Amino acid sequence: TGYIKGQCQSLIESGTILYIRGKYEEAGELFFNALAIAERENYLELKATAFNQIGKYLHTTGHFDESVSYYKRAIEIYKSNGKALLSASVLLSLGKTYNNDGNLYMALKCYLEAYSTCEKTNDYVSLADACNHLGSIYLSLDQPGKSMEYHRKALTFRIALNTP
Repeated sequence: TGYIKGQCQSLIESGTILYIRGKYEEAGELFFNALAIAERENYLELKATAFNQIGKYLHTTGHFDESVSYYKRAIEIYKSNGKALLSASVLLSLGKTYNNDGNLYMALKCYLEAYSTCEKTNDYVSLADACNHLGSIYLSLDQPGKSMEYHRKALTFRIALNTP
């Protein structure tokens, strides 16, 4: 079992490296292979990670509707297993997909839920990311005051972390 789990983790990590290098199709193939193993062996955490990575791959390659489906499955697993920050991270990616697809209100909904989740954990890095996303979406929604409010919050968190 340890060998199979390690194989699944390696596929995800190798896919991530390929993804970062812009080799999206090769990365996607590894992510789908990892998902098949995670589903067969019922490795929930790895299944959620594979769903998330497949969501990113599909988003990057322009398959927005499909990416939404994979992101939602990852969020569901993370939430049910008490992994709040991981679910918030995927919510930000899901929001970005909605944003790119022109669905600004769904993007806003995702960003607000991620912010709320991060706020409960007091994780300043995640809070800063959520605030930056909120600042950007409010600017797109022609609400510059709200945009500045969240960008200033993001800066405050980054200054507290000494990473402005």
